[in-house]
Amino acid sequence: MVAIGTIEQGVVGMQRGHMLIDAEVVPLAIPYLGSGVIIDGGRGLILTNDHVIRGLRRFLVSLPDGRQFEAEYVGGDRNNDLALLRVAERGLPDIPLGRSDDLMVGEWALAIGNPFGNYIDDPEPTVTVGVISALHRDLRDQSTGRVYLDMIQTDASINPGNSGGALVNAHGELIGINTFIISTSGSSADIGFAIPVDRIHRVVDDILEHGSVRPIYVDFHSRPYQRWMAERQDQRWSPGAIVWEIDMNGPAARAGLRNGDVITQVNGERITSSEELELYLFTLRVGEPIQLTVRRGGDEQVIEYTLVEDRR
Repeated sequence: MVAIGTIEQGVVGMQRGHMLIDAEVVPLAIPYLGSGVIIDGGRGLILTNDHVIRGLRRFLVSLPDGRQFEAEYVGGDRNNDLALLRVAERGLPDIPLGRSDDLMVGEWALAIGNPFGNYIDDPEPTVTVGVISALHRDLRDQSTGRVYLDMIQTDASINPGNSGGALVNAHGELIGINTFIISTSGSSADIGFAIPVDRIHRVVDDILEHGSVRPIYVDFHSRPYQRWMAERQDQRWSPGAIVWEIDMNGPAARAGLRNGDVITQVNGERITSSEELELYLFTLRVGEPIQLTVRRGGDEQVIEYTLVEDRR
């Protein structure tokens, strides 16, 4: 396993004064807001959770060596719960970005962050060790409406203040940003979730180029495809999402999607409900190609087009 001493230097503490942490299951008032990860020391770029810095105008980051810097907000994406900051200092220690598409359940994972922050009078982050417990977890925060998709689940201990910190693999590469826990007490319950680094790549690229993540234009609405619908059409039923309203001037309509089409796959991934379809579309980005497999009558068709920005 990689030497932790070098990797933990790329994790910073985030300060903003007294407030409530809103992403933990049980909100906890702490003076040290959370954590952040230096992803590009040459450019002074630091990544954290959007909920860690939301509503603030000024941020102070504390490095493990005791140095502190004011950071400016570069851009963010509330839906993905990510925010990118920049400090003027250059040549900072950073954590190399890895991959999350080849992760395996059971492999080692290390969570690095600043649990309880100022209550521990030491700028060094805390490191906990566990494994990848599950992959591709989809969760919805009922209190905020925020949807977390394709999350990494780990049993590495994560506590309030770890939000925005690093989840790294045994090679010392960033594989996720620790984001929230499921707990009834507000402390770690061996169920923590991290945003996968492959999504982080896309979000950061969009922020640096455009200042924010551009929303895609979904020009249709769908409903769950139910058995009685198939029976009325004298068709064989199988799960999917039926298109029931579409903008005929939108990209999907121009590519051939029609009312009554039943979407069964997106980019080769099986779709069994309209909510599943909505969640999957949420992960896609402007400019990416999309392939919809639909049933129309008794025939199966493939509809392809390129996603465009929602400028409404």
